[in-house]
Amino acid sequence: MESPFASWMDRFSIEYPDQAPEKDPADALMSSLAQKGYAHEDALETAFVEQGLAVVTIEGESADEKLDSTLEASAIWRVCRFSGQSSACGRR
Repeated sequence: MESPFASWMDRFSIEYPDQAPEKDPADALMSSLAQKGYAHEDALETAFVEQGLAVVTIEGESADEKLDSTLEASAIWRVCRFSGQSSACGRR
């Protein structure tokens, strides 16, 4: 989320859709920056895989499902890291 105000406006538009102002149109610069960010993430993921590191893709339809997947992946990492098995858990 960009700001607390943006969060508040998102909630307001859900609770009072008839009173909410229209969202701003898409910004070409922000779209371009987002695409560069996605390309960077893809390149980093590829580099990690090429190094033999395990990469977990967090999936889910809702924010709650994605949170659950993130917590599960974090728990698995902690078990591997602190059990002395980090090399076995972190490599494919």
